[in-house]
Amino acid sequence: MDKNKVKLSFETYIKEADKIWFTTYDHNGLYCKRSGNKDAVLVGIVPYERRYALRLYASMKKYGNNIFLVPFFANEIAVYNTVSKIFTKLPLKKIDEFGQKKLANENAKFWCSEVYDGFLFLLPHNYPAMVIINMRTLEINYVSNFINELELQSVNNEAYITDVCVENEIAYCSCGCAQIIVKINMKSRNVTICKIPICGNGFNGILKLGTHIWLTPRIKGGVVCYCIKRNTVTLYEKYPDGFTASYVPFHTLYQCEKGIILFPNLSDQFILLNIKTGEMENIKHVSDLISGDKIEDTYGFDNTMAYSIDGKTISFMSGKDYSFYRVNIDTGEFYKTEFYTTNVYPQKRFLSLGNLSLWECDLIGESEPFDSCMFIEYIKERHRLRNDEDKFLGAEGKEIYAKLVGI
Repeated sequence: MDKNKVKLSFETYIKEADKIWFTTYDHNGLYCKRSGNKDAVLVGIVPYERRYALRLYASMKKYGNNIFLVPFFANEIAVYNTVSKIFTKLPLKKIDEFGQKKLANENAKFWCSEVYDGFLFLLPHNYPAMVIINMRTLEINYVSNFINELELQSVNNEAYITDVCVENEIAYCSCGCAQIIVKINMKSRNVTICKIPICGNGFNGILKLGTHIWLTPRIKGGVVCYCIKRNTVTLYEKYPDGFTASYVPFHTLYQCEKGIILFPNLSDQFILLNIKTGEMENIKHVSDLISGDKIEDTYGFDNTMAYSIDGKTISFMSGKDYSFYRVNIDTGEFYKTEFYTTNVYPQKRFLSLGNLSLWECDLIGESEPFDSCMFIEYIKERHRLRNDEDKFLGAEGKEIYAKLVGI
């Protein structure tokens, strides 16, 4: 590999006929890779966001010429116009405008989103409202009345909504903080709370098959099958030998010919669940692709990202080596793709998670010495995020900074 190239990773992307768009996992960048081109092209850096941070955006949707970037750890919604090549930023209300909420915070805003009839629904992870965007006019509306019920029923400090599956105009959402399914009518905007009659620690993934809804555990435990008609549940918790996961074992579930596939998050196995017998089987030839240690300069927590299924082919980005895999479930035959760019970022990125650095402090591990301007840029960014530049820099600091950057 050319040492001047950087290997890219992503957990959300948009696939078109001749190209894919994606935002990178570990820094601020919107990229485009065309079919036949070896490298991805940096389309742009989202303005007024951190340059070096994990999972700024966890979801993205395209409508006409606009690409909507849904903020997870980013501060605002971003809209990129592919014709004008200009970013538009859509600010959000501050969380304290919705009143006191114990689970709400400025980070981890929205994990998933759905489009219905020209409107983009941002489903709240830890933001205290569902945000609905008119994708034509960019007008924003908020629906927050159901958040209070989720807080009242919460059994932990996890997310409001963790995953979604759609049937016609209804979005069925798993709740991470309670034993609840949130049912959203995207046509009428009505929100219904459905309590699941089982003790547990919330849900992470969701899949609706007919009159049954399948749910994976948020923290630990078995897979739940909820019968809508009877209001009963069946628990499947006999995992295959060697299965380990202390927290958020699975991202989501997908239906396939043989049953349901559980896509791993922090677990180390892709699991096939037989709907008829309840037996679980490790899909070993796929699980082997995420076994082993992480390679150098991979910063992901999850074992898989950017996951999907198409017939017998499952696709995912590995958090272990930043490679994108397409695997035939039956045969084990796989194709491996790596995404590179010549847009070289510093080797040691100023990685942060939310408003905290990756190490939850302002200590920076250097792979090579910082020059003074790079260090000042880091200080400037950290203080901008805290909105207290005057307090931290003071008159002397401002004078030093001005001389260093030549202003």
